[in-house]
Amino acid sequence: MCCWIGNIMCVLVTLGILFMGLLYVFCIVCQWIMGWPDKPGYMKYLEATNPRRIYRLTLATLDLLNYLKYIRLYYQLTSWYSNKENLKYFQKGVVFGRRGIKLDLYFPPKSEDTPTPLVVFVYGGAWSSGSRSIYCLLARQMANELNATVVCPDYSTYPKGNVVGMVQDVADCLIWAQENGPQFNFDKDKVVLVGHSAVHTCVCSPPCFWLTEGRSFSSSRRSSSSSHSPYGELLV
Repeated sequence: MCCWIGNIMCVLVTLGILFMGLLYVFCIVCQWIMGWPDKPGYMKYLEATNPRRIYRLTLATLDLLNYLKYIRLYYQLTSWYSNKENLKYFQKGVVFGRRGIKLDLYFPPKSEDTPTPLVVFVYGGAWSSGSRSIYCLLARQMANELNATVVCPDYSTYPKGNVVGMVQDVADCLIWAQENGPQFNFDKDKVVLVGHSAVHTCVCSPPCFWLTEGRSFSSSRRSSSSSHSPYGELLV
């Protein structure tokens, strides 16, 4: 009886050691690929094997596995975009602004000769992440239910960009809308600007409205007005 219990304990201990070893190997490989901790010399390797760090990396990895449930949704989206019959309902990758950033357009299902209202949806992401393609379902739903054209632009994010760049990009998108309404059959005078999460601070900022309201939207006028603006640095 004692021998049988001892064998079970040995098996459990061996499995536990193997499991912990696999976790350590996995986390060390991840840090080798993504970057070691910001510590000098050999201290970064000690920090990389810190049990608390291994535990947190393991939890983060398990949390990422939750996204596997969206695989089916991903294939539904790709199949919708690849269907040639749906090409009339969207246009992706339209370039705008001073940085050559891109936006996507989603058109309402009802085809009318009169221009439709425009909804500019600027997504959030803690100022550091996000992509316009992630919000394609929301943009499509707004276009269908509101019978409006929906624009979803990208914008500068940290660390490559900053808040000034974000405000510039949102303003550039509104300027693009003023200049391209007839081409895409939306009413440039009926625009709803929606800011999601963190980016609402850029959407609602006074510089953003100053850059777009009551101005001529030609590029020459934009550059010549910068020296007279209290927010002149935004136009650089």
